Amino acid sequence: TLAASVDGWLSYRNASPLTIGLVGSLSGISTTGQDVQLTSAGLTINESIVVGAGDLALISSGPVTQRAAISGNGLLLQGSGPFELTQSDNEFTSLAGSTTGTVAYTDQSALTIGTVDALGRTLSGLWTTGQDVQLTSAGLTINESIVVGAGDLALISSGPVTQTAAISGSGLLLQGSGPFELESADNDFQVLAGDTRGSVAYRD
Repeated sequence: TLAASVDGWLSYRNASPLTIGLVGSLSGISTTGQDVQLTSAGLTINESIVVGAGDLALISSGPVTQRAAISGNGLLLQGSGPFELTQSDNEFTSLAGSTTGTVAYTDQSALTIGTVDALGRTLSGLWTTGQDVQLTSAGLTINESIVVGAGDLALISSGPVTQTAAISGSGLLLQGSGPFELESADNDFQVLAGDTRGSVAYRD
């Protein structure tokens, strides 16, 4: 179990599965706007991780789950995962990832798929090796590509969904109020399905 409250950045590596929890009287992880990088063979977030204006990198060769929220500026996901981060109170401005497992992420406000640099580790866009991705947010701006190969991509949004970079995969699912404006000429899916309360514009 790991808990920390620091004024500077934090980088921690664990050889086995790790829990963010309660150690003595200290719970979770907090920094004063500094980056945090956690590398492990699985991660259970039982207490909040709060990095303010900093970025959070979760690098894991095992399942990543949560029972408490995470928040900060940018969120970077890397490794086999899978990553199941679906707490409704999660709050990041930007998300980037490169994984060999599935990704499910929920954010309470608007989210951008962009570039995240946490302690010199930089990723742009969201990439999986043929695994499903589900993004739930109150608006989504896709400034860097989402590529899921043989996997499916679900975009669930209560706010506008727009793009300046392409998305691709096997199936695309659109759900929520949107509207969904996905008109990049480089979009590439085989199947489209949706259940929305807003307008949908899609180009493939």
